[in-house]
Amino acid sequence: SNGSWVNGRRVAEHRLQDGDRVKIGGHVFAFETQTAAAPEPPPAREPVVFCERCFTTAALAHATRSPSGGWWCPRCVDSARELPNDLIDGFTLLRRLGHGRMGPLFLARHDALRKHVAIKILLSERVLDRVTLQRFIREAKIGGRLYHPNIVEFYDAAQCRGTYYISMEYVEGESLRERVERAGPLAPVEVAAIGAFVAEALAHAHRHGVIHRNVRPENVLLGVGGEVKLGDFGFARLDEPGEPVLTPPGQPLGSLCYMPPEQFTDAHGVDERADVFGLGATLYHALTGQPPFLAETIEGIEENVLRGALVPLQQARPDVPPELATTIAHCLAHQRAHRYRSADELTQALRVAAASGQRSG
Repeated sequence: SNGSWVNGRRVAEHRLQDGDRVKIGGHVFAFETQTAAAPEPPPAREPVVFCERCFTTAALAHATRSPSGGWWCPRCVDSARELPNDLIDGFTLLRRLGHGRMGPLFLARHDALRKHVAIKILLSERVLDRVTLQRFIREAKIGGRLYHPNIVEFYDAAQCRGTYYISMEYVEGESLRERVERAGPLAPVEVAAIGAFVAEALAHAHRHGVIHRNVRPENVLLGVGGEVKLGDFGFARLDEPGEPVLTPPGQPLGSLCYMPPEQFTDAHGVDERADVFGLGATLYHALTGQPPFLAETIEGIEENVLRGALVPLQQARPDVPPELATTIAHCLAHQRAHRYRSADELTQALRVAAASGQRSG
């Protein structure tokens, strides 16, 4: 009823300004305007450069000038200090991927094509071993004739200033062994699908006179895009007129936990069914997390394989569907006459097992 007062004066209306004192009834207010704070500018984007070694970007502040005037990321700078990049002309070694019996395997950049490849190098001391050198040359020959979506593609094989090397497809991802070690035993339907792809690869190799003789989880590569590739033909036999016999009769060759009994006594005389056995043992490992004939000693492994002593799959992993368990048991038959006669037969059996698992899942 007393009206509104501004700065001691009764008003009907008034444009308020900073500092005005307003009295309404028994209450007095001071008027102040607030200016919205200007938004802070977005942080400046840190400059980045393109690493000419690994084809990734890196912060300019952490990059290093390369000998060619480009840029290297910190990881490539570190690897350049450790890798012998004067070994092979036309390739820049990026990092070590692994090491086999014949020598190291590197991730490399093909300088002309600007693409990543895997480079397998024969150790210099191995060059003096005639059999090892011939195996290396044979692997290159085999790789040059096998073109299949589930086999690692070979690009080239040559020597540079005495260093023998093979360049091949780089499969970004992990091996089946690494997958199992990282994630544990795989789902049966996934194992059946992986097995079908590897069996297709083996069937293709067999049609071209190649027996792999070293099928194992390390040699099954799983790409980040879902692809499945069979690699490492370093122990393979090539059935071709004039091809030298590198494994004398009666000599074993391969990876103990995945070799069939006959490969212990005569690796040269094995046939396609040795690879069927190796794939069965590999899939057993993928399902259980360990090889089928595991023992504490080499002698114990050999004894288990030769006696056929293994824990049945459905006992080791009860949730494996009967179709898949039966397929793998058929692969691991002690007598090769009781195994699948070909990788083609195994492919069909694994496809049926995979389809059955998908329906039940």
